[in-house]
Amino acid sequence: EAKENAVSSYYDHFKLTGSHEPLLRTLMLYSQDRRSVTQRLDEIEQEKQELLKEHALLDTKITLQAQMAKLSILSQGGCESRDYWIHSGHLEALAYSESIGIDQYKPILARLAMYAKGPHQLATTKRRVGYFLDSLSNQRKDTLVQVLNEVISLIDSSISRLEDTGDGSIDDLLVINSSERETSMKETVRISSLADTEEKVKQTVFRRTFNMRGMVYSP
Repeated sequence: EAKENAVSSYYDHFKLTGSHEPLLRTLMLYSQDRRSVTQRLDEIEQEKQELLKEHALLDTKITLQAQMAKLSILSQGGCESRDYWIHSGHLEALAYSESIGIDQYKPILARLAMYAKGPHQLATTKRRVGYFLDSLSNQRKDTLVQVLNEVISLIDSSISRLEDTGDGSIDDLLVINSSERETSMKETVRISSLADTEEKVKQTVFRRTFNMRGMVYSP
């Protein structure tokens, strides 16, 4: 406010006298303001670069953690498991680590519907996927957001059917046929291949391992 008053005073003086001096004094004030803005922009740019580094580091941590989760899921039976939470965890891990199409989620959604003991389990999975989706919504409006919204919509459909009929299956989706099983097995092989290149991760996750049906413990 003090500077605005000074500028107004200089202009009043200029109108009265026609002298260039008030204009030069005004230029000096504007120049000082510009310098302050430039300094602030430099600070913002530095902060931005630091945030970008932190963002990239978090991306890496999320990717590695999701890979560890998928390896752990594989060790507990993977797509062969009859444990609902194994398939729910698989869906979550994929959502966090990969941008894939809805068709690649369908076999997992099929198993969720097959092994769910009640709507509450599907509601928990929906809430967990929604939490991740909310973390993306303010920064991304891409295919991943669209696909995860479709995933949530299909889970909602399963919940409704489970509440109405006791069967969460959706006729045109939630039936595991041979092609879906093949897709699931390819995913299992891909994750297993990843384990060969991630030795440190594998040693951490596989200190205790299970066979593919998640039944036999080996130290």
